[in-house]
Amino acid sequence: MHWLHCALCAIATAAATKGLLDWALPRGLLPRPSGGERAHRRAAALREVPGFTAVEWSLRAVGHRLSSLRAFRLRNTLERRLEDAGQPLGLSSDELLALCLQTGLLSGFVGAMVSSAWGKPVCGGVLFAGLPGLALPLFRLDELVRQRRLWVSRSLPSVIDLIALSMEAGLDFTRAVTEVAGRLAASSPLRFELEHLRYKLCLGWSRGEALEDVARRVPTPSVRQFVTAVAQGERRGTPLAELLSVQAAVMRTKRTAAAEQAASRAGILILLPLLLIFGAVFLVLLGPFVVKFARGDLM
Repeated sequence: MHWLHCALCAIATAAATKGLLDWALPRGLLPRPSGGERAHRRAAALREVPGFTAVEWSLRAVGHRLSSLRAFRLRNTLERRLEDAGQPLGLSSDELLALCLQTGLLSGFVGAMVSSAWGKPVCGGVLFAGLPGLALPLFRLDELVRQRRLWVSRSLPSVIDLIALSMEAGLDFTRAVTEVAGRLAASSPLRFELEHLRYKLCLGWSRGEALEDVARRVPTPSVRQFVTAVAQGERRGTPLAELLSVQAAVMRTKRTAAAEQAASRAGILILLPLLLIFGAVFLVLLGPFVVKFARGDLM
C-alpha cells in the first residue's frame, strides 16, 4: 500500500509539473537584466554557480507568468529586500516569487513521499514540508541582508581612510571614490555602493543627496553616522579629507570597543558550560563512593 501511495504521489507531481510548464511556457521568459549590479550578479551566477543555467530558465519562465499578478506592494517590498541583500543571483521580485513557489513544491513533494513511506497522511506531510519550503528563500534573503550590512560596517573605516588619502593627494571626492572602488574586490558590497555613489554624483546629484541614497540602501548605524557627519561638516565648512579621517578613526575605535564588549560577554557566557563540565567530572569521581555509601559498603 505504501508503494501505491508513492506511485500516486509521483504521478500527481509529474502532472502538476507538466501543468506548471504548460502554464508558463506559452508566455515566454522574463528578460535578463541588462545593466547595473543585478546584471553583474546574474552573469557571475551563470558563470560560477553549477546548474544555475537550468534553474534560471525555470525561474524566468514561471516569473513571466507571475508578472501578470497585480501585487505591486509585495513586489516593492521584495525589490527593497533584494537591493538590501546586494541583488543575490541577479534575481528580480518575480523570479524570487517563482523560486519560493518551486522550493515549496519540491519540499511538499519530499514531505508527501516521506509521509507515504511512514504510513502517515500525505496532506499533512505536504503542509508540514511545503510551507517552510515556500518561505525558505525569504529566510535566506534576510540572512544575506544581515551578512551584507555586517560586511559593510566592518570594511567602511578602511575605505573611508583610502578616500581621505586620495583627496589629500589632490583628487576631488568623485575621483577619489572612483579610484577606491576600482581597487576593491569584485565581490565586495562596498564596491557596488561606491560605484552607485559615483553614478549619482555624475548624474548631477549633490554630495549630500547621493550619500543619503547610500544610507537608504545600507541602513546601518555606521553608514548613517558617516553620512550625518559629512552633512554637518559641509554646513560648517570643515575640509572633507580631514572630516573623513576623523570619521574613520571614530568608527575604528567603536569597532574595537564593540569587540572588547563581545569578548567580555563571552567570558560570562562560558561560565555555564564550565559549571556543567565540572559537575559531570565531580559526578564521575564521586559517584562510585556515593553508591558504596548508600549500600553500606564504604566502611
